[in-house]
Amino acid sequence: MTAIQENQAFQTLMQAFAVDAASLAVEGGTDAAYGSVTWRTLVCADKAPSSGLVAGIAEFGPGGTLNPHRHSPPEVYFGLDGEGIVT
Repeated sequence: MTAIQENQAFQTLMQAFAVDAASLAVEGGTDAAYGSVTWRTLVCADKAPSSGLVAGIAEFGPGGTLNPHRHSPPEVYFGLDGEGIVT
């Protein structure tokens, strides 16, 4: 691959995008396999130009849970309010 091709590939990976969280569907909350959490997926390979991570906005009620799980790519969690434990 030439330097120009490498640069073009990098620029494709680094595309900027915006997500309107309010317009996204609420997922989860109905399947006991996931726990009681609901979420809106902001970044994921099938929803935005990213194959390297998953990020979203999750909402937990008091005592809410997201059951342990694994997948590839890595998933990012941000605590915006309250407290919780991530293992």
